[in-house]
Amino acid sequence: MSGEAPGHMGLAQRFQALTLFLIALCSIGVGAASYWTAARGLEATLQGHGRALADTMAQNGEYALFTSDPEALAALVSAVESDPLVDYAQAVDAEGGVLMEKLSPQGPSAIPAPPTNDGSIVRAGGKRWYDVTAPIRTAPVVDPLDPASVQQPELLGHVRFGLSYRSLDRAATTQLTTTLVITAVMLILGALLTLLISSRITRPLAQLVTGASNVAGGQRRPVAVDAGVTEIDELTSAFNIMVSEVAAHQGSLERLVAERTGELTLALAKAEDASSAKSRFLANMSHEIRTPLNAVMGLSDVLNHQLGAGEAGELAATIHESATGLLALINDVLDFSKGAAEELDLVNEPVDLRRLVHTVVRIVRAQAQAKGLAMTWQVD
Repeated sequence: MSGEAPGHMGLAQRFQALTLFLIALCSIGVGAASYWTAARGLEATLQGHGRALADTMAQNGEYALFTSDPEALAALVSAVESDPLVDYAQAVDAEGGVLMEKLSPQGPSAIPAPPTNDGSIVRAGGKRWYDVTAPIRTAPVVDPLDPASVQQPELLGHVRFGLSYRSLDRAATTQLTTTLVITAVMLILGALLTLLISSRITRPLAQLVTGASNVAGGQRRPVAVDAGVTEIDELTSAFNIMVSEVAAHQGSLERLVAERTGELTLALAKAEDASSAKSRFLANMSHEIRTPLNAVMGLSDVLNHQLGAGEAGELAATIHESATGLLALINDVLDFSKGAAEELDLVNEPVDLRRLVHTVVRIVRAQAQAKGLAMTWQVD
């Protein structure tokens, strides 16, 4: 699937790895159990055959051991020739003396030493045999005159023989080969089935991931996925519903933003018109006021020069300074208007504070005298 981080396994790889691991584990477990069961069954069959042969020899060996007849002994150990599983046979009397023995060509070069336990496995030359010892006893004798008197059986000797594991090993090897072949076939079929199932599950998920990436990139299109899996189909349906709702909300948001932008544009235009009207009003008013004010300033300056330094001349000078101050005030109003329009240029220059105070006092002194007030000023 797309968008996987380097070194990380995707969902498909994880699912396939887990499924293959479980199939391999089950196949190996089933194969091992099958092989073990088959091996145990073959060994049980071999041991059962040995016990049956021992019972037969025990029933038919009384005469041979009792009489020590060579022909009877030879017939007793002839199982080496008649039974392909028997590799060696030996007739032993009650004192442990060997009466007769035979070896098969596939068997050991010499009869192995007897095992410590009856019916155990002996090994020699890299081979193994299931060693069985069958005791030979006389039949119980009942006294015809005294039926209650029974003569106990007497041990005449033993017949010992060894069953080869060759056939069992061959059968076990065949069973192991069969098990390995079946396990390999199960793994191959499991891998193919895993790829098929994982593709049916992960391909729709990959399409959903692609659809989500497209939605994040600005494309608001539904995803067409037909997985045939109920959960994935429900997830696809929910995803498409979400995409439709996102598209609807986006359209509504865009309309709302357009409306608000239009309202702000209209309000800005109105504010700019109002500011422009105010600027025009102030410009017109300043022009209208400056025209008579310039006349006042000119006439007061003429009077000041004609009247000289007397009281009348001082009053004319005051009129001229007041007119000059009013003109400066009009200019300040225009500066405030420029400041509101962010067009004001500030100038940093020195101010004569003594002269400024003297001018202000001269302007308001006439009003103070009219009220009977005396004005003095001082600048340190």
